[in-house]
Amino acid sequence: MYAIRRNASFIVEKTPRWLWQVIFWLAIYCLMVVVGTQIQVPGSDWVNYWEPRYKINSNPPWLLWLLALLPSLPFLSGLTMTALLFSLWQRKANKWHLLAAFSAMPLFWTLWLGQIDAVPLLGLTCLPWGIPLVLLKPQVAVWYTWAWWQKRKDRWLIVFWVLIFLGFTFLIWGFWPLDFTQPTSFRTAYDLSAWRIHWIFGVIPLIGALIETDPDRAMALGALAAPYIQGSSYIVLLPAMTRLSGWTLFLVWLTSWAGTMAIFFGDSARMFAILFPISLWSALFWKARCSSDRI
Repeated sequence: MYAIRRNASFIVEKTPRWLWQVIFWLAIYCLMVVVGTQIQVPGSDWVNYWEPRYKINSNPPWLLWLLALLPSLPFLSGLTMTALLFSLWQRKANKWHLLAAFSAMPLFWTLWLGQIDAVPLLGLTCLPWGIPLVLLKPQVAVWYTWAWWQKRKDRWLIVFWVLIFLGFTFLIWGFWPLDFTQPTSFRTAYDLSAWRIHWIFGVIPLIGALIETDPDRAMALGALAAPYIQGSSYIVLLPAMTRLSGWTLFLVWLTSWAGTMAIFFGDSARMFAILFPISLWSALFWKARCSSDRI
């Protein structure tokens, strides 16, 4: 018995810490998959778009490699919840942040539709290696990456390796951007792009996202500047709420549910969902302004 304990202790001591973390989060993922089997959602996007494994023309082709690891909707739901939990843990979220993020509308939106928007969120947790995941659905996450990249001293080395990666994808799939087609819900009531309202409402946040130095604020503006976006893509904004507290956290959380006004006022009210990225950017900007005033 003593020999068994000694050998176990030796294995624990010699196993790298990062490997234990990987094992731990794989266990969390398995647990979340089990939880996903108990979540009864229609997953219409999963059923009609992702699961059939047809040629996907609205996303980069290496998405098919990811989908090969997701045999059913509970595996995608488990990935969604694990990615959000990991991102919150990485940002040292407290219980209120966890409660706000896991009760915010974008999470339920993503689970309900069976969308893959947690994949770019996972990519943001491990930049620069996660850039290929960000590129799978970049409407919002790319703006975080843009502001993050500008602060890096090795930014041109990162560009070099991204170009090498893209070069390999062209060797495997050909010049795949030529195969892109517009999503079926482009410029419909489901499209929350500010460009739908008026071009000026797309240009202003686009310029703001380009010059914004704070990655979370750039991402919030980018959510407005995206030429096409659905509410499930707002899930990548949820970890930014860890920077808020008190009434600002509550207000931002409350606006995450603004899109549900469509239940009462019809499809035209879906655009109220953009109050979430607007309030998030405003809260982060206001907090930064208050902090600079105290210095």
